[in-house]
Amino acid sequence: MERVKPYVTEEQVRAAKEVNTLAFLLRHQPERFKRVGRTEYAHCGHDSLKVSVNGKWNWHSRGVGGTTAVQYLIKVEGYDFVRAVQIVCADAPFLSSPPVTEEKNSGFALPPRGDNFKAYQYLAGRGVCDEVLAFCFHTGRVYGTNRRTAEREYTNCVFVGFDESGNPVHAGLRGTQGFFRGNVTGSDKRHPFCIPAEKEGASTLALYESPIDAMSDASLRIRRGAAWREQHYLSLDGLSMLPIETFLKSHPGVTHLRICTDNDKAGREHAARLEEEYAARGYLVESCIPHGVKDYNELLQKELSRERGTER
Repeated sequence: MERVKPYVTEEQVRAAKEVNTLAFLLRHQPERFKRVGRTEYAHCGHDSLKVSVNGKWNWHSRGVGGTTAVQYLIKVEGYDFVRAVQIVCADAPFLSSPPVTEEKNSGFALPPRGDNFKAYQYLAGRGVCDEVLAFCFHTGRVYGTNRRTAEREYTNCVFVGFDESGNPVHAGLRGTQGFFRGNVTGSDKRHPFCIPAEKEGASTLALYESPIDAMSDASLRIRRGAAWREQHYLSLDGLSMLPIETFLKSHPGVTHLRICTDNDKAGREHAARLEEEYAARGYLVESCIPHGVKDYNELLQKELSRERGTER
């Protein structure tokens, strides 16, 4: 069957152009940007990459810049025009102006519980196996919440992070439709989503960019007959080192780090930094970036497609 070439409408292009660059990035990549002035943010891994509240951005060391989120995805992330518009357009109703105000110490509260079935169905559709889903939903690490607008109702997956005392202190959101993702206001970035090993003193900690990647690798291990809870699974909520430092401080038995970041430029560069940093501190560091795919969820889905005989 001939594949239909993806396209976008003029209306989608117009809508995507209205999305503020900074608002988009703070929603999708909050861990990658830090405030460096009243009206400006900088990329945590590339200090010369600056984004202003008015939507303009400039990567000074590379000599590239722009005024829209679409241009950012094309020039910085490497997406083609159609895919960039599709990604940004999904946020168009919500991000037409930047959510930049004076920072306050906001309290944290978990979103109200909503439609668990849709959240479960979404994650199962991404290939996550029933055993992993059952554990995460049963322990309160994952659940569904609903968000209503004037036009429709949306369901989000909530990925909960707990502190050392077992209190929920972080919540990441992932829409079951479109590309929405973000963190609940007041989330403690030291404690994002984690699936603990069955034994507290387990020696291996695996690191991922997102909860779904962590759950996908756990599913792959089950499918291959491995004891999936012999290791800890920690989402870095992007590419932050803060969760790693926090986890290692409270789990001194960890001696082995598996780096499972995305197979893209940012993921590979971050993996190299982590390997250098923690190997120098005496940890056994293993690079486990997936080959031939972007991330562990894509690897899982590719394996499932191969089994079904539907891989393209």
